[in-house]
Amino acid sequence: MFDRYSKARDHPSLIKRRCASVLLVTALSPAVVKAWMHWADVNVNPSVLELMGVRLEGLLSAAVLPLLLTMVFYLGPLVHSAMDNPDGFTGELHSALDVQSWMLCVGDAVWLRNQVVAPLTEELVFRGAMLPMLVPCTGPTAAIFVAPLFFGVAHLHHIIAQWRLHKDSMSEILLGSG
Repeated sequence: MFDRYSKARDHPSLIKRRCASVLLVTALSPAVVKAWMHWADVNVNPSVLELMGVRLEGLLSAAVLPLLLTMVFYLGPLVHSAMDNPDGFTGELHSALDVQSWMLCVGDAVWLRNQVVAPLTEELVFRGAMLPMLVPCTGPTAAIFVAPLFFGVAHLHHIIAQWRLHKDSMSEILLGSG
C-alpha cells in the first residue's frame, strides 16, 4: 500500500495528485455553498458566485488596486536587487521579463503549486466559500477571525509530515509552521 509520507512533498507525482484533488474541491465549493444556503434556509439576493466574491462589478479595481499595492511592497526588494545587479535596474528588469526563465517556471510542478494552484484554490475555498457560510452564523467580525483557524487546521498535515520525516525538532516544526 502507498504510504503518502514516503514521498517528499515536492515529488512531482505527489504534487500532481494533490493539485488535482484541491482543484476538484475548489470546483465543488460553489455547489457546497449553494447546498448549505438551501439547508440553512439562507436567502440572499446575489448569486452563489457573487456571494463568493466572483463578479464582474468592481473587477477592474479589485484586480488593479491589489496589484499596485503588491508592486509597492516589492519596490524595496527590487531596488535592492537592482543595486546588486552589475547591469543596474535595466539588467534586473531584463532578467525579470526573460521569457526563458518564465517558461522554466511554468514547467516546474513546485512553482505551479506554490505560485498558481495554492493561492488560487485557497482564496476561493477559504475566503470565497467559507466566509459566506460563516458570516450568517457568527457575524462578519467573528467570521474574519474564525476563517483563518480553519485554514490553519487544514494545513496541519505539514506539521505531521515534517514530524514523520524527522527533519527537525518539534519546537522547530511548530515555530516554522506558526
